[in-house]
Amino acid sequence: MPLSVDVALPLAVDAVFTYSVPDELSDGALVGMRAVVPFRRNLVTGMIVDVHEDGAGAAQHVLRPVADFPDPSPSLDPTMLSLTRWIADYYLSSWGEAIRAAIPHGLGTNSVWMVYPSCENPHAVADSLQQRFPKRAEILRHVAEKGQVPLKTLARVFSGTGFRSNLHALQNEGCVGIRDEAEPIVLARVRTEKVVQLAPAYRDPDATGQMRFGAEQLRVINGLRTIAAPLSVASVRSRFGVSTAVVNRLVARGVLNAEEHEVDREPDYGRSEDDTGQPLTNDQREALAVILPNLASRKFSAVLLHGVTGSGKTRVYLDAIEHTLEAGRGAIVLVPEISLTPQTVRRFRSRFRENVAVLHSQLTAGERLDAWRALHEGRKNVAVGPRSAVFAPVRDVGLIVVDEEHEGSYKQEESDPRYHARDVAVMRARMSDSVVLLGSATPSLESLQNVRRAKYTYVRLPGRVDDKPLPEVQIVDMRKERADGNWGGLSQSLRSAVAKTIENGNQAVILQNRRGFSTVLQCARCGTIVECQNCQVSMTYHRPEDAMKCHYCGDVRPVPKMCPECNETSLRFSGTGTQKVEDEISKAFPNATLLRMDQDTTHGRNAHHRLLERFRKNEASILLGTQMVAKGLDFPNVTLVGVISADIGLGLPDFRAAERTFQLLTQVAGRTGRGNEPGHVIVQTTMPEDPAIQAASRHDVDGFAEDELRKREELGYPPFGKLVLIQLRGSENDIVLQTARALAAKANDLAQGKVEVLGPSEAPIPRINKQWRWHILLKGTSSQSLHAIAKGVKESFECMHSRFVQLSINVDPVSLI
Repeated sequence: MPLSVDVALPLAVDAVFTYSVPDELSDGALVGMRAVVPFRRNLVTGMIVDVHEDGAGAAQHVLRPVADFPDPSPSLDPTMLSLTRWIADYYLSSWGEAIRAAIPHGLGTNSVWMVYPSCENPHAVADSLQQRFPKRAEILRHVAEKGQVPLKTLARVFSGTGFRSNLHALQNEGCVGIRDEAEPIVLARVRTEKVVQLAPAYRDPDATGQMRFGAEQLRVINGLRTIAAPLSVASVRSRFGVSTAVVNRLVARGVLNAEEHEVDREPDYGRSEDDTGQPLTNDQREALAVILPNLASRKFSAVLLHGVTGSGKTRVYLDAIEHTLEAGRGAIVLVPEISLTPQTVRRFRSRFRENVAVLHSQLTAGERLDAWRALHEGRKNVAVGPRSAVFAPVRDVGLIVVDEEHEGSYKQEESDPRYHARDVAVMRARMSDSVVLLGSATPSLESLQNVRRAKYTYVRLPGRVDDKPLPEVQIVDMRKERADGNWGGLSQSLRSAVAKTIENGNQAVILQNRRGFSTVLQCARCGTIVECQNCQVSMTYHRPEDAMKCHYCGDVRPVPKMCPECNETSLRFSGTGTQKVEDEISKAFPNATLLRMDQDTTHGRNAHHRLLERFRKNEASILLGTQMVAKGLDFPNVTLVGVISADIGLGLPDFRAAERTFQLLTQVAGRTGRGNEPGHVIVQTTMPEDPAIQAASRHDVDGFAEDELRKREELGYPPFGKLVLIQLRGSENDIVLQTARALAAKANDLAQGKVEVLGPSEAPIPRINKQWRWHILLKGTSSQSLHAIAKGVKESFECMHSRFVQLSINVDPVSLI
């Protein structure tokens, strides 16, 4: 009976494509299996999402056949396929794009054009061509010798004029053919090592009596009699003090059996001290008393674990995962930043040893492949990583932990599908009949509102471990500092506190949420600000390179000598970035070691880990950085936190600005006072009366949430309403605006007053990387209505066939910038 399969391709096309399955491949036609299929003139790797055994999926026309099934087993199970389908539907992407997000980069194929001899006895044909067409003869001989050659390789070998015409002539004369073949994308191969084991016949001490062995060989034989498991050759060498040659001779004589075993490549972050023996606090016991029955029920539940900084949330995660593993199920732990992964992995490996797999983008291709395979094959059952780890192929997931669930970095903003990993985790838990545990000291308003609506169970850790107090927060009004003549980045209070901290042998964390040295270069005469030529934003001065940089498109330019507008030499630097604060602190405390942690110092492989390890080992007194230093770091020797400019984010044109500021300040304050000494926080601001700053100074999550939720409800913003952000961008502003107006009109026609259509309006940053940006914002209370309108807008845009404008749809955006 003929088979056909529906295949979702990684294209921005919301459709599946049906292919016939050749008889010789029919055993591999399974849902969740990757398939290499022809699409237009190329071969593309997609995912089988349905199989038709009776040809029901076939259309009236002849189907194109599947080219290959590259894997021995399915890559996605039915739950993961359902999850990717939900992602595609909810975030308005194609199913293939959602599946691509769930598969590790590198599991795919390239389409390669191959040239092969298509005539009988090609060498004889080449000889007949030699006199009149020597170049054609040379090409044909080369192809005949190789059997087949990639077209690109052939073009390089015979580079120069006439290659294409000679190849076409050979093709037209039937001497060569050209076909499209699938070539696996090999970013990494499985790594193996040679392992040896004593052959069964030689386990008996009497078995070697009739044979002659050297002293080294006998040492290996006698030693391996007490070891049942295979040992690597390297282990045998080091354990018994012998050379590889000794081992190889024993293998050759049949005394040792040798085979190749796969070896997992994984980063070594070390292990922290296992806290299993430490008694739980009463709060932790009460939290687990709620969580563990939910795990045992094997039914879906969502739990919000609201614990102040330093309350021991990670210990609750560890104990919950231990119960999950004891029940034979697996777990996923999401962290908001790659920088937090090493610290988290150390804690989890101290408890679960080699059962923990790490997944993140800074791993090598080999490390990513090995981690994915170990989880997929069930050799490991705990996955740890940032956003994309929500797709980890953990078998029978019983628990998904989302640490710092409030963090905006869980939202994919740059490409489709624009998913939120926290919300995907909730849906995966629902589909898997498992528990999702959302942890935070400053929960998102969406999660708090879900608690109010009884969608989530609420568990609280109100105090720190060992009854340590939360740090005292001091607000410094920088307007008064300026009035007193202090125009530096450090107030007198912060300067004195840093000096005292260093003197006492303790450590300080300083937050300045802006990179670079000076954030603005402005003409003192005409007021012109030096902007990026590609983006409508000011460029930032970076002193180490003595250059101006754009933090949006990455453009780098020399520092101008004259104003680009009035040509006067009156340019002045202003604004303070981490480099400028670093310079000021270094001058004030020349004997103190300072580490700076921002995007400029952490772009290398394992750079986060190396920097934080130095600080953990007390190799530096001061850790200065952007918001990276505010998230989840635990250093007992930190007794001071300083915030240089607490109000940086408050002026942003985004309804979440106050919430983000409150969360950032509360989180960074929680980095101090975790050891034996109390912590102190100094918050510098020119807006000391702002409600977000005041609430953060009191560690008042409940009060801030109550006030902010009331404002959101009045305005109909999330979590009381829902948003869909439609962005149009292109190089010609007039064309982009014209398209945006037409689509906004279409949205209004579809809305019929049920959904508010705002715009089109210029994006807060109108131009990035030479692309003009216009926004249409859909606002309403019904997800169904919002999705229907957004789909209608997308379909209208596709009918325009515009080559000059790009459209993206962001459901539940976390930023409107």
